[in-house]
Amino acid sequence: MSIQEQISKRVREFRIKRDLTQEQLADLAGISPNFLNRIENCKEQPSFETIESIAKSLRVSMSVLMAWVKDATINDNDIAKVAIAYHKLSPKQKKVALPLVINLLKTLKET
Repeated sequence: MSIQEQISKRVREFRIKRDLTQEQLADLAGISPNFLNRIENCKEQPSFETIESIAKSLRVSMSVLMAWVKDATINDNDIAKVAIAYHKLSPKQKKVALPLVINLLKTLKET
């Protein structure tokens, strides 16, 4: 399952768990109900800011909402910290950082 699919699934799960309609959550998050529907149905990839707004509206942390890695050696807060640090980079820095991080993770996985 892709990251986008995981986020879509978790947004829907938490929305239902909080007993919110798509319209209610969209209003809380400051997005349109149509956009939220497209996110939940994996037809739209939300920005980091939108994910953050949805997480706040669902009263969950970013790390909980984006908890797609279940590896015991990496906790959800670590994932959120990496995502936040990456988000703060300039577009030029992101182009350099992403391949480095991907290669580092591949190398670590092989050891």
